[in-house]
Amino acid sequence: MLFHMDLSEHRDDPLIANASNPKKLALCLSGGGYRAMLYHVGALWRLNEWGFLLKLGLISSVSGGSITAGVLGLNWGNLVFDGNSCAVNFEEKVVAPILMTADRTIDIPCTLLGIFDAGGAGHRVATYHEKHLFGSATLQDLPDESTSPRFIFNASNLQTAVNWRFCRAFMGDYRVGLIHNPSVKLSVAVAASGAFPPFLSPLRLKLSSNQYVKDDKTVV
Repeated sequence: MLFHMDLSEHRDDPLIANASNPKKLALCLSGGGYRAMLYHVGALWRLNEWGFLLKLGLISSVSGGSITAGVLGLNWGNLVFDGNSCAVNFEEKVVAPILMTADRTIDIPCTLLGIFDAGGAGHRVATYHEKHLFGSATLQDLPDESTSPRFIFNASNLQTAVNWRFCRAFMGDYRVGLIHNPSVKLSVAVAASGAFPPFLSPLRLKLSSNQYVKDDKTVV
């Protein structure tokens, strides 16, 4: 889903506080496992051909869409754009690693191995993503949000029953507050976004209450 956003009147909102230009396009990448992952890489491929990637100010994703968004976010700084705003190495940096991932099965082995893992299947998925896609990269390795799109990975906080967001600037939800500049691994954020009970069990984050900042401007 692609839509135009004019959020210039809401610059205090932490969701867009660091946006270089609030009058940009926002892109939403939905869930749906590998099918969503591959669908979205095709959509991004075409948007790149049209020269739209540099027009994006916000990329929000969930589940399978977060795998694609994570690969794009981690490699954003390595993309080389030509005079038509097309990334000439898009296939190499974004398409290729996603297609390699599609050749492997995640859900069944992670579900089975998760039975014997104290962290459950969610931890196994995070370990898989770390090994094959994101390495030791953290949310701080996403591009600078003042000059690049903000990448938001959405998950469900089962303790508060509301949307939990991971991004470079913060993570959290409106009930417990925000943790600014989180150092959580990108693989963990993507795995949390793709958790699908009861098989791909929720991913557990061990956080301290003193890490949170309660802000009246925290949004849903």
